[in-house]
Amino acid sequence: MGREFGPLILHRNDAGMVQVNHTPVAAMVNPDGGWAWAKFQDFLPSTILLAIAAVRPPSALVSYSIGWGGDDR
Repeated sequence: MGREFGPLILHRNDAGMVQVNHTPVAAMVNPDGGWAWAKFQDFLPSTILLAIAAVRPPSALVSYSIGWGGDDR
């Protein structure tokens, strides 16, 4: 099992970060099915990016409820 970092929003860098609290993980995937690194690589530390790289991006065929905020509060 992979390391649990909790909500990604807790690890973000402040520089230029857009509001992503309710952005689903699927929105961070390119049409070809790979991670859309340009959408988030500047906002997270390298330790988090390496953990993301080790995980297969979600498929458009599967509904994911995980995202940046971790919950709906």
